[in-house]
Amino acid sequence: MNREKENLYRKDNKKALHYHGPKGDSFCYSRNTKEMREFEGTHLAISSKRLGRDYTPLYKFLLANIGNNWDDVFSEAKSRLDSSEPIFYMVHLIPRKHTFRDEIEVVSRLGESTYYSTLTVNDDGILIKLDENALPPAPRCTCCTHTFNGVIYSGTPL
Repeated sequence: MNREKENLYRKDNKKALHYHGPKGDSFCYSRNTKEMREFEGTHLAISSKRLGRDYTPLYKFLLANIGNNWDDVFSEAKSRLDSSEPIFYMVHLIPRKHTFRDEIEVVSRLGESTYYSTLTVNDDGILIKLDENALPPAPRCTCCTHTFNGVIYSGTPL
């Protein structure tokens, strides 16, 4: 049975607090503005933002593949994404000759209250955590759900 693998992103973040489904053309909200009335050009730029993409499955995939060969993990992830850019939100490829490894944050913030361990590739080409003992920052507020590597935490860090 040849089954196609699922994408490592969701097109709409349906778990968001104020999710209302996909939006229509936003031109209806901007066509009667002062900016549009004074517009003298002939063409408007098309927005290329990828709104509503949720890359949580990608981050869980990367965490599950810690200890595996980076080239294999990267090629698998890239084949299941629309672009390879989100991979590098969490994985930092640090040149081995440079000494600024200590300047990179050991925890990556990938949303308003979502944190993941920063990953890197060691000298053997293996995907690893930058710091095994990294802890998330203390929650800034009590109204949000704070997560670290997909686990909810509140009050004191894990």
